[in-house]
Amino acid sequence: MEQNKNCYDDVKNWAKTHKIRVGDDYVIIARYNHTTQNLSNRLSIDEVKEVINDIIMNDTRYLEQMEREAEEKKNITANDFVCSVCHSSIFIADNGNVYPCAGWQDYNIGNVKETSLKDIWNNSKKYNI
Repeated sequence: MEQNKNCYDDVKNWAKTHKIRVGDDYVIIARYNHTTQNLSNRLSIDEVKEVINDIIMNDTRYLEQMEREAEEKKNITANDFVCSVCHSSIFIADNGNVYPCAGWQDYNIGNVKETSLKDIWNNSKKYNI
């Protein structure tokens, strides 16, 4: 997002240190309550291009991975996952609340200040439906 476009590497390095897999996501959607003021935080197309080029310069495998994933998506079927929500990703808010996605903040599945993320991921009744 606009406010952290110059320090995303810090987040990625922190995650790496803590053995947490992270990915890049340039999409900002409207808030879960359907208001759109937050969309002003989106990167411009040129800024997204800068970030991607920076990532490519620092990670030679990134472009290969993106090309491989794009090729795989050409063969997607109606039975394939099209969204990572609760399949391979979640959203953790600054207060520790865990949600299936940034757009589902009315569906709290746990809190990392009270329960380990591993326990929430593996055992949350709301998550493992």
